[in-house]
Amino acid sequence: MMALELPPGVLAQMDARRRAYTWSGEEKTTGAACMVAWDKVTTPKHYGGLGVQNLRAQNQCLLLKLLHRLHSATGSSWAHWVRDHADLPTMDGDLAGEHWSMLRHLLPIYQNLTVVDVGDGATTSFWRDDWLPMGRLSNNLPALYSHCIKPAAAVRTVIADGLRAHLVPRLTQTATQDLLVLEGMLNQVVVLTDNPDCRRSPLIDAVGKLQTMPIYQLLVNAAPSPYADFVWHNHTPPKVQFFIWLLVQDRIKSRANLLIKHIISDTTCELCRQGPEDSDHLIFRCGTATMFWNALGINTQSAGVERLWELERPDAIPAQHFHTFIHLCCWHIWKHRNEVEWHNAVSASNKLC
Repeated sequence: MMALELPPGVLAQMDARRRAYTWSGEEKTTGAACMVAWDKVTTPKHYGGLGVQNLRAQNQCLLLKLLHRLHSATGSSWAHWVRDHADLPTMDGDLAGEHWSMLRHLLPIYQNLTVVDVGDGATTSFWRDDWLPMGRLSNNLPALYSHCIKPAAAVRTVIADGLRAHLVPRLTQTATQDLLVLEGMLNQVVVLTDNPDCRRSPLIDAVGKLQTMPIYQLLVNAAPSPYADFVWHNHTPPKVQFFIWLLVQDRIKSRANLLIKHIISDTTCELCRQGPEDSDHLIFRCGTATMFWNALGINTQSAGVERLWELERPDAIPAQHFHTFIHLCCWHIWKHRNEVEWHNAVSASNKLC
């Protein structure tokens, strides 16, 4: 994944195996067993997902390391070979195939992540890299950029040929004004040397390596989740956290959800026989659950699983451990339900009766 772009078919097969393992523990699974969409599963935990790695995004991040090696790793024999066969600002040259097409596709992303201290200007794009005090010319001088002949030309090439040689003969009034501003800046601040160009970025560490974890976070970015802290920042076992993650999304295997997937034909609660068993009924409304919460002194009259973290804490329960306590309470209600439904145990409410 650090050297090649994985084909879509390979990614699909790998995700199929991971999906089957996540939902059924088998080599294959069906849609009926999948309780949450896979895109949500591969979303980071603080965005409301399960945090399973998105392989396509990870592949792209690792390939950015390859581009960084091309532009900065002077000790790499591979990088030297590529520089002898291709123009790095365009990735054009004696290079053909899907591998190089993929690197060309990722090049604008890499350029957006770095700032260049220009030396000889050979590996820096004149228009698309951030190398002047005014920033990236393609963004800050869009009128003039729209008149350039070779948008990916290197700084060294443009300086050697002259800026006007890289523009169409006739410029608009706005482009002409931009040209005068840019020519004045080039005359004042641009002096090419024999040193190679040097790229800087907050993502490049002290030894010159590109850190791709923040890039991955950007690629899979989503809206912050209101329940992420409640679900994951506690001391319950991972299986309990996973259950609560499903619960707050109303994705547990309640009878109401199983009916939607056409697995059963009746949603009547097996514990109380007094209503359909959805997530709210199972955790808060069923007779057994109601007695359980009342015994703990927790008011659940207006509670719902989708806002589970908003339950009012009794004074007897320490605030530091309240979320852990709620996790374990819901988990034991779920376990009790399963004992009654699958192992013919007697409901706690029936025992009291």
